[in-house]
Amino acid sequence: MATANNLDAELCKQAFYDSTEATARLAAFCTARYSEVIGHGYYETRATELAIRDTILLCISLRRLAELTKTQKKLKAEELRSFIAKRDETGLYFEDSDYRYNLWEIIGNIVHAKNMIIINDDITFKQRFGHAEKDIEVLFRLIHQRKHVESVFLIESDRGDIKFFRGINLIKSVVDYLDKAEDTLSDNGIYVGHLNA
Repeated sequence: MATANNLDAELCKQAFYDSTEATARLAAFCTARYSEVIGHGYYETRATELAIRDTILLCISLRRLAELTKTQKKLKAEELRSFIAKRDETGLYFEDSDYRYNLWEIIGNIVHAKNMIIINDDITFKQRFGHAEKDIEVLFRLIHQRKHVESVFLIESDRGDIKFFRGINLIKSVVDYLDKAEDTLSDNGIYVGHLNA
């Protein structure tokens, strides 16, 4: 069914729902402290693999939604900040830096990424940035003493650009855009989300 502005209601709804589902799953992953509650195991690797898949599906769905609703400018207006890693007596943590990416750019980088890494523990972060223990026995013991840190994403685009940001910042930018996309849809008589209830 097409609307006055020639929007296909079913395609728009599907892109919106696919986006919100992936956002919900990614938000659950990025805010969970499962390794502290359950302990470490292979499930952590699988959870990260699923989060990467959800991130890719989210970006494809968001791009599709923006193109279907002609809201690319709204998507480009959403920003997320890079981060700075810091350490204090409680451990490793991240703060927003002044450097910003627009969401459209990040989506394109993720869809066409050569490499995407999600880090959510201190030992993996140290390993990726060259500050980890080199002795394999010590490293093995440390692996079981890892401390959870907020999820951070590192993306290498197909052009070799490196982007890094906090997972929660990605989710907040996406949610802000989805609110605007929902308004655009309702303006066109397509009701989703809370308006569909």
